[in-house]
Amino acid sequence: MTNHVDRTREVARLQAPMGLVFAGLALWIAYAAMEVWFAFGDLASLSPSMIDTLITIEESWFVPFLLTGTSFLVWAYRAHRNLETALERSDLRFSHASAVWWWFVPIANLFMPYRVMHETARASTAPPEAGSRWRNHRLPAIAAWWTAFLLVGVLSTRWTAAMINSATTIDGLESALRVGGVAWGVMGVAAVLCGRMVYQLTRAQRDAAAAMVGATDSESETAGPFKDV
Repeated sequence: MTNHVDRTREVARLQAPMGLVFAGLALWIAYAAMEVWFAFGDLASLSPSMIDTLITIEESWFVPFLLTGTSFLVWAYRAHRNLETALERSDLRFSHASAVWWWFVPIANLFMPYRVMHETARASTAPPEAGSRWRNHRLPAIAAWWTAFLLVGVLSTRWTAAMINSATTIDGLESALRVGGVAWGVMGVAAVLCGRMVYQLTRAQRDAAAAMVGATDSESETAGPFKDV
């Protein structure tokens, strides 16, 4: 059984990646807001140098992507690992590493990462007394995050960048940027939903671990001098 120090330490290890996830998501949201403004603004009023800057920004999407993606995968791995090490959940269907590698499997990455997060969410938010019945716990609303994430894939920003690079007129550039503006608007929504999910599950695991420590302390005090008998 996990002791008090190990249980709280394991949950505390979520704080650092959660902070990095928030930093990356903040960049995504600012980036998305800027892209939406550019997409639906009046490009004819912009100077050629400003348009060149816009194209450069459009092609630098990988910066917030790397920061957010890496920190999110670290968080997802640790959060799933905590189900066993800190919350003592049993009968997990997925390995801790699968919270990471399913994202890199073609086709399967359209639904398997959600299933792993589905397990993490249920096991994290079920009350300690649920025991092996934690799978029956009501699932928090994470479907909205995944739906928004998939919509971003449909309105691919990579496709938008290709349209921008192939545009030869202001009208063509405006059309490409409007498609990109919609995609980035959805990306901003997905970023907000992702941040909300990360925060809620981190808090749920912290509260669950604290409740388990409190319950163990109460049992020890109740047992008193006969606890080793």
